Amino acid sequence: MFTVARQMPRLLAVVTALCALAAACSPAPTPSATSLPSPYASASPAPAVADTIRVALPVCDCGPFGPLDNATSPVADDYVRAGAINNFLHDALYRWDAHVRPTPSLASSCEPSGDGLIITCKLIQAVFSNGQPITAGDVAFTYRLMSVHTPIDLPAGRPCVTDVGLGCLSDVLDSTEVVDPLTVAFHLKRPDAQFVALALPGVWIDSEAVVRAAFQDARSKLALVGAKALQEGADRVSKELGTDQPNCLGLLPDASQLVARTGLFLPDRAEYNTLTGSAFDACSYANTLGGELTMAAASLGAKDLTAIALVYPALMLGRAPVGAGPYKVTAFKPNERLEVTAVDSYHGGPPKTRHYVFLFYPDETSAAKAVADGGADWVELQSSGPFPGLTDQARVRIGRAPNPAYLSLLYNVRRGRIFSDVRLRRAMELCIDKPAIAAAATGGNYIVSYGEVPPGFWMYDDALPQPGRDVGAAKREIQSSGWQLGSDGVYQKAGQRLTAAIYARIDDTERVKFAQILAIQVKACGIDIRVVQGDFRGRLRSLAVWPNITPDTKRPFDLNLFVWVSSWDIVTPRFQSDDISRQGNPDGTNAGGFSDPRIDTLLRQIESEYDVDRRGDLFRQYQELIAQDQPVLFAYFRVRLVAVASGLASADGPLDLNQPFWGSRPERIVLRAATA
Repeated sequence: MFTVARQMPRLLAVVTALCALAAACSPAPTPSATSLPSPYASASPAPAVADTIRVALPVCDCGPFGPLDNATSPVADDYVRAGAINNFLHDALYRWDAHVRPTPSLASSCEPSGDGLIITCKLIQAVFSNGQPITAGDVAFTYRLMSVHTPIDLPAGRPCVTDVGLGCLSDVLDSTEVVDPLTVAFHLKRPDAQFVALALPGVWIDSEAVVRAAFQDARSKLALVGAKALQEGADRVSKELGTDQPNCLGLLPDASQLVARTGLFLPDRAEYNTLTGSAFDACSYANTLGGELTMAAASLGAKDLTAIALVYPALMLGRAPVGAGPYKVTAFKPNERLEVTAVDSYHGGPPKTRHYVFLFYPDETSAAKAVADGGADWVELQSSGPFPGLTDQARVRIGRAPNPAYLSLLYNVRRGRIFSDVRLRRAMELCIDKPAIAAAATGGNYIVSYGEVPPGFWMYDDALPQPGRDVGAAKREIQSSGWQLGSDGVYQKAGQRLTAAIYARIDDTERVKFAQILAIQVKACGIDIRVVQGDFRGRLRSLAVWPNITPDTKRPFDLNLFVWVSSWDIVTPRFQSDDISRQGNPDGTNAGGFSDPRIDTLLRQIESEYDVDRRGDLFRQYQELIAQDQPVLFAYFRVRLVAVASGLASADGPLDLNQPFWGSRPERIVLRAATA
């Protein structure tokens, strides 16, 4: 059997460089200094602003390049490289600013009705990169297409074209109405502020004419091949991939030829050079081909938007997009470089930088070195290993851009569990030097967390308490709960020692190290913690599913250390009473059993409040209540380590590289020439 690429909860910043693009038959070449374009024009004297900015994209294990369209979501997807570039090519009704605050872009305004069920957006006068005007019809077509359910009989089929952090749009969007050529109305199934916060900035507006033309071209060729032949080809791939030792290379000639006949996009083999040593992954490539054939066969049996949606990720426009953004693709060499050029008719005005070149490097070390040596101007790194080499470079500025993902120690606060007592939870917080532990565990790839919202986000509460280590205060909290220090240095109460196990994934060394150092520090407070490591998909899976028992004791857990990933809007169900794991809700995300009616009320208000300022106030109230109740020990946020040439700035002023979407407006970014 095979799977098709689908939306995954993988973090994606506006411009990030966290994943791999494969090369054909050889390791991804490191661009040499002589092969890289000079960022400055050759005219003398040197101009104040560069003609070209070079972005280094390092390889990682995130799969092939991906389509340059809505099949690669801007917020969560397998295709990180394409997602990084999409922000240059496309535009949406709203865009996120540097603080992830939704702001108007293709829409001058989007206003909710009194009951919150209709969002009416007024469009500005704007054109696509091909010069054609953007109309309410294009917007309605895009949202209707993105709302189509596309499940087919695959182990991991794509349920809809895109996921902007809301699931499929049809979960919240009932219908889309064209009011007039520049007005569109979205009819929602319920009031939902996340539609404005996530969908309006997260759905790129497509040209209906371009998409339909691309589909009709493919459809005519698909019809010549026929659904029967397409499904038979897909079945051959699926059957072979389902064997213990599949002959994947043997599948490729026939499968590739069949896909080529369909008029759909035939991926370059260079994009699948993802195995150790950059070897070609024939099975992954065969899996992609089989998925395309299956979708193509299903499309022939479907009608209109469903037929288009089934093959949308494989349409040719995924490599030659016609977007509403400030740039358009002008050259692409898989696994080496992609170039974009300014669209002078962009509604925000001609971009300040004429060209961007995305240079693909085999790893983060070589990408970081390119920036350090002046061969590239911009890189974002996931690992801290190469980062120290950039921190003392005069030509480089650095930053740490937070992601909405954080490590946290979840307490089981159900009746009868040790940490049901908030005083013990407060003692844990007071007993550790959180910044020191995070620094030691991550090597610098962190921002200390005291709540769910990262610093820099528009709803962040900078008034949250940030307690330092205070062993005496921690002990007083424990003693106020009736515990007495035992002869072995561990507190005891009614014959029970103050001891618990932290469960952590064995494949996450940062997580394990954080737990181990925490266990050492809390010993000074009379708390005995042991660290148990395991495989989440195997041994530790029982922690996440009711009755949430540990793999070794078969009793409910007390402490579980894991990374929580939320959307860019930070509204999560992990502390909602309705999502407590239980027999009737075994997969509930609130595995610790936390419940507070005040939290439930605030979350309902946050979910339905459209006014951003009022919503921000509600967010801050929510964070302050969580800080009081401490259902988890927040550890640190995952970050993207940013390094840019010292001359990189916005035309509007300096760039703050510590903001989550610091590069949200690439058309305003310039590279100023160094001065003597």
